[in-house]
Amino acid sequence: MTYLERITYLTGNFIQLAQYTLKNAYFVKAINETIEASQGLISSSALYVTSHDKTKSLIMEHEFSGSEAQLACLENSGISEKDLKLIRKVLKKRDYLSTYYFIENGSEMAREEVAVYASMIATLQDLCKDATTVIASLNKASEKLLTSFNG
Repeated sequence: MTYLERITYLTGNFIQLAQYTLKNAYFVKAINETIEASQGLISSSALYVTSHDKTKSLIMEHEFSGSEAQLACLENSGISEKDLKLIRKVLKKRDYLSTYYFIENGSEMAREEVAVYASMIATLQDLCKDATTVIASLNKASEKLLTSFNG
């Protein structure tokens, strides 16, 4: 794989991971809202199904929104501050990568300098790692909420 192919691959991979991050964050929010709204009067399986439906609704509702609107939706959602900080970073970088990244770095990439490519690849790998970390944390949070619910 050439340097440019690797950069393109990592950019696409990161954007995909960012979308999974957002989906998992919405799922944690939906679980918390469903538990609160039901006042404990819902079965565990109904909690899971209802939360998935709410997650789909949140995704569709914010489909064409940027990171600011998506982050505003996640405030007071029961997600830890540490995770929210990483989510903010991931979503902001997703917006940047999908809009200005190649425009702003086009001339640097055109010079075909190995050091520039290596730096871009390292940055993209770090972003993918951050997204994977927050996805795992959100998965644990949703699993904890679902397994600890005694409805």
